[in-house]
Amino acid sequence: MSRRRAKKGPGNNGHWSDNQRIGAVTTYLASGNLSLTSVATNIPLATLNRWKISPWWKQLVEDIRSEENLHLDAKLAKVVNKSVEQLLDRVENGDYQYDQKTGQMVRVPVKARDAAKITTDMIDRRQLLQGKKVEQADSTRKVEERLLKLAEEFGKFARSKVIDNEAKVIEYAS
Repeated sequence: MSRRRAKKGPGNNGHWSDNQRIGAVTTYLASGNLSLTSVATNIPLATLNRWKISPWWKQLVEDIRSEENLHLDAKLAKVVNKSVEQLLDRVENGDYQYDQKTGQMVRVPVKARDAAKITTDMIDRRQLLQGKKVEQADSTRKVEERLLKLAEEFGKFARSKVIDNEAKVIEYAS
């Protein structure tokens, strides 16, 4: 019996299943190469090229990437939480240090310099995450632009010369 190909029409994806299409997009995202995707999925390269320019491909790529970002965010949140717990323990109870006299590990208070560094780093990171640092960067850039303009004007002023002593007319040198 010969295999019949389904006719393409509205709501019909041809003979490739949705799972095969998702597998192709996922394989492409992992490898970054349509030729490798074709070999791995047994889908012709011409079909993959046609799919890649279709809107559903782009939407599926965005969906997969956003899902991967959510998984990564969840993992990073775990790491951050554990790190913050460790930091809090060190700040409250002190750092571990080996005492050579007793041969034991003891806890010594965190140095003020280290505590200050931790605090400023944490505040800076939090402001960055909340978007407050962006505003400061914009205002810093505006100040720098104004200073550059002032420097140019002072440079023009320094290169200027007096034409008439009595009228005290100043002409800028170009």
